[in-house]
Amino acid sequence: MSITAIKENYALLSELVYNAIKDSILKGELPPGEKISESSLARKLDVSRTPVREALRILYAEGFISLMPNSRFMVNEFTKEDALEVLAIRRLLEGEAARLAALSRDERKAEIIDRQRKAIPEYLQHLNDHSPSESMSFDMEFHRDIYELSGNSRLLELGEHVKDRQVRAYLANRWEEEDFVRKFTSQHSEILDAIEKGDAEEAEAKGRAHIDYLISLLK
Repeated sequence: MSITAIKENYALLSELVYNAIKDSILKGELPPGEKISESSLARKLDVSRTPVREALRILYAEGFISLMPNSRFMVNEFTKEDALEVLAIRRLLEGEAARLAALSRDERKAEIIDRQRKAIPEYLQHLNDHSPSESMSFDMEFHRDIYELSGNSRLLELGEHVKDRQVRAYLANRWEEEDFVRKFTSQHSEILDAIEKGDAEEAEAKGRAHIDYLISLLK
C-alpha cells in the first residue's frame, strides 16, 4: 500500500472514530458528566488509542468535552439557557451573513446556491439514514457557505468561534422528527431564494427567522 493510501485510510479511520464518539454524546450514550477513558473507547471501537486521542482533541476544541485535572476528559453539560444565549448571538450573525451574501458579487455565488439547493432533496431522500452527526454536518455546511458568500472574513471567523455545535447537540433528537427537518430545510431554501434575488432585506429577515425558529423550540 502506498504512503498516500495509508494516509487517506488513516484520515478516514480518524473521521469514523470522531463521528462514532460524537454520536454517542449526541444520543446520550455518553451522558453529561460521564468520564471518558481513551482505552475503553479504543477497545469498544476496536481501534488503537491514537485515533481516539485525536477525536477527543477535536471534541474538546468544539466544546463537547472538558479536560479534568487528572488529564481525563468528561462530557460537558449544556443547558437550555446556554443554548438560548448562543442562539441570540447566532441570530445577529446569521442575519448579517445572509444580508451580505445577497449583496455579494462573488463569482462562486451561483455555484454555491446551486450546490446547496441540490443538497436539500438529496438529504431528504435519505432522511431516515442520517446519524445525528451527519445531520449536524449538513446544516453546518449550509451556514458556512452563507458566511463564505458574505465576503466578510471577520464575520466568518466569528461564526466559526460561536460554539453552536453544542446547540445542535442540544437539539440533536429533533433531527429524527420529519416535521422539524422539512421546516428547517424549507427555511434553508427561503434563505437561498432571497440571496439569489439579491434582496438583502429579505435575506437578513429569513436568516434571523431561521434562528428564531430554533429559539421557539427551546422556550
